[in-house]
Amino acid sequence: MNSQNGFLLSLIKYGENDAVLHCFTEEEGFQTYFLKGIYSKRNKKKALLQPLSKLNFSVNPVRGSGIPSVSNFELVQNNDIYTDIKINTIIFFISDFLNQILKFENKNANIFVSIDQFVGELVNKNYQSHLLF
Repeated sequence: MNSQNGFLLSLIKYGENDAVLHCFTEEEGFQTYFLKGIYSKRNKKKALLQPLSKLNFSVNPVRGSGIPSVSNFELVQNNDIYTDIKINTIIFFISDFLNQILKFENKNANIFVSIDQFVGELVNKNYQSHLLF
């Protein structure tokens, strides 16, 4: 089992209870993961899956040519930035933008640090931070 930190860029529901996550990780760059049972009635962790939330993943190794699956995840930083509508709009715009342009990006520490600094600026209520980013 491999543990890594990453930012959630997008979440796509797959079937009844599962999801496909697109993340930008510190160690491997852009990655796609499969998450089983996140939409089941008993799972309380689906509220943690917000765009640009920093998560710590426990990833199961890939067998064959499939998508790696996440066995467990937890929130690294608890930010209350998702309650502000202005910041929420910026987050959705930037996460979709990053999901489109980082699809083929490998490990890049500068991008990971830049995303972390961007989220930090949003925590400080800098509504113009997306222009600098």
